[in-house]
Amino acid sequence: MPIQRKLLAALALSSFLGACALTPREPFTAAEQAAAAVPGFGPVRAWGDAPARDLARAVLGPIPSHDVNVLALSGGGAGGAFAAGLLDGWTRRGTRPSFDVVTGVSTGALIAPFAFLGSAYDATLARLYTGDGAGGVAEPANLIAIATGDGLLDSGPLRRMVDSYVTPEFLARVAAEHRRGRRLLVVSTNLDAQRPVVWDMGAIAASPNPEAAALFRDVLVASASVPAVFPPVMIAAAAGGRAIREMHVDGVATAQIFIRPDMIAAAAPRRRVHVWAVVNNTLPPEFAVTAKGTLPIAYRSLSTVFKAQAAAEVTAASETARRLGQDFELAYIDRAVPFDPAAPFGASYMDKAFAIGTGEAADGSVWHRDLAGLGEPAKPS
Repeated sequence: MPIQRKLLAALALSSFLGACALTPREPFTAAEQAAAAVPGFGPVRAWGDAPARDLARAVLGPIPSHDVNVLALSGGGAGGAFAAGLLDGWTRRGTRPSFDVVTGVSTGALIAPFAFLGSAYDATLARLYTGDGAGGVAEPANLIAIATGDGLLDSGPLRRMVDSYVTPEFLARVAAEHRRGRRLLVVSTNLDAQRPVVWDMGAIAASPNPEAAALFRDVLVASASVPAVFPPVMIAAAAGGRAIREMHVDGVATAQIFIRPDMIAAAAPRRRVHVWAVVNNTLPPEFAVTAKGTLPIAYRSLSTVFKAQAAAEVTAASETARRLGQDFELAYIDRAVPFDPAAPFGASYMDKAFAIGTGEAADGSVWHRDLAGLGEPAKPS
């Protein structure tokens, strides 16, 4: 059953089942949330909207290299195939640097650990983001689960994909790079606080806590859990000795891409900084005659909102970076690639997005030093 039809059936069913089937949450206060930490892990996270110096102290610390290379990977669902292809093409071109800081949101969070660990993982990313690699992630939940639960899609396949690569050896490699001073940051949205949370994934990986692997996986799944599409991830925290359970969802609810040039400047003053921002979406307008109907209109509207938000965020980050004397380059899908919302991880779309990323990175045309042209129609694919 197509996802749209399944959603309509679930909405009808929910009117009969009502909210009585939902499990209530234990309430806690805003003050408790402000003081909450993940027990047994120490400082492994910070609010993503915190002042630059506070955020730099919490999740960066001193950055050892002279020139600082930063890679920021946005959300975009199946569009993550573009970043996967870009990394592969960048490797082939021979100009891909080692990144001191890698940030990821949503699908960018799933890619970020591989980008952090280097080109040896390009083939793994290709398997995950091309062909049928990611198709199984979009498995609809059963109608009862949709109507009485928290999401349209079953998060089991996404979790199994994350579990398959977050192995003890994988965590050990992330931890080793963290100890060298490099930083891997992933953003989720704390839905209770309505604020972005930046997780220091290297600090989690390097923790002796036996639950480190579980937390690492939970954060990746949370960052990619689109609200109402995938169920949220409940993360155990504690405040003043009291246990609470926070609700975390997709990082794109608060940030399409996480770029804080002011945070980098605070951690690495008087250093040359080069920021590469990768948006896993088509930023230029894409003309299409929108079909009538609640779901087509809702999808087209949300797609437009996400595109506008991503453009606004990278514009603001670019202006801040240049004001601080940092180099800033942007990559985005510059072609109109047909997308079927009924098959959100369709192989056809992902293969084309991957090929665009690979080809343009390999020939060097993927990077834009300014944002001119974002208002021009996307090129035909």
